Amino acid sequence: MDWKLLEFGFTLQRMDTAPLPGDGALAARFAEEVEEQCRRAREIDAQSSDATARRRQRTLSALADVDAGRLIDDEAMEAWADSLGTDRELPAPQAG
Repeated sequence: MDWKLLEFGFTLQRMDTAPLPGDGALAARFAEEVEEQCRRAREIDAQSSDATARRRQRTLSALADVDAGRLIDDEAMEAWADSLGTDRELPAPQAG
């Protein structure tokens, strides 16, 4: 068996099992905390994977727009941005 002695002064049989004899209340609290941290880590990993998939899809969509010639001229974009907040705001440039 793989035993680990933790700084809390009790021993666990692997990290995913219940604490072995020792300070029962402290061991139980620690085991619950480990379980909660593992759950949070799995959630974060799933969210990260979802974000990566969305980023990849947006990149592929943008590359398809470039391949199809759906671009906005950078000078038109700069002129539009410079006009924001002035008395003569320009309409947003369209892909052409």
